[in-house]
Amino acid sequence: MPTPRTTCRDHLLDAAERVVVKTGIGSLTLDAVAKRAKVSKGGLLYHFPNKDALIEALVLRICNGWRADYTEAIGSVPEGPGRGSRGLMNMCISTPEKWTETLRQSSVVLVAVLANNPKLIKPLREVYGGLFKLIDVDRQSAAIGEIVVLALNGLWFEFIFGLKEVSPARLAAIRKTLNGFVETDLGRIGGRIGGRVGGVGKGSGGAKKSAGAGRALRAGRGAKKKVGRGSLSAITRKGEKKS
Repeated sequence: MPTPRTTCRDHLLDAAERVVVKTGIGSLTLDAVAKRAKVSKGGLLYHFPNKDALIEALVLRICNGWRADYTEAIGSVPEGPGRGSRGLMNMCISTPEKWTETLRQSSVVLVAVLANNPKLIKPLREVYGGLFKLIDVDRQSAAIGEIVVLALNGLWFEFIFGLKEVSPARLAAIRKTLNGFVETDLGRIGGRIGGRVGGVGKGSGGAKKSAGAGRALRAGRGAKKKVGRGSLSAITRKGEKKS
């Protein structure tokens, strides 16, 4: 979610976003931004020497904000399997208050800017790459992490275009379902680990039993040999006496 905006640079970027939201990306000019921000054009050029620099700064601010937010959210969850998924759910669907007009505005601007200049997709790809690295190392099934991300992306898409209301009841239902996927997956992981540990124990016990059986078999064979030799000696001695 967007971070607090207090600097002069942020004030100018806010003005640029409002221009895009109100009149479209085609109407984004330095003059329009300066007028909306109520600053001189020279003051705007001090921070952004041209329109391309301004647009790139818009994208970077949004991407850097998202990176900071998901890093903090995942970092606040105790280490262990499912950490990434839980952190994302805490960040995005714990309360409707997180779905603000500021978020909607910056998101609409991002979509408009990327549609106008696809080359600016690189920072967003890097942000998503960083997110999936955090998800991949939390020892949960990769597919479950992707399901959570895809569900949240779909919710975000509906929200920014006003397709469906983000209500407390809806968020609670989505969270319950996603959390069910996560917990079920973690149960399978725990079962597999337990099975492997149990298998090792059983294998050791089995090896011990096999070794014991082998020793008993060898002892039995030895006993038979001794009995055989004893019987033969007795018969020989009896024969000698008769002679």
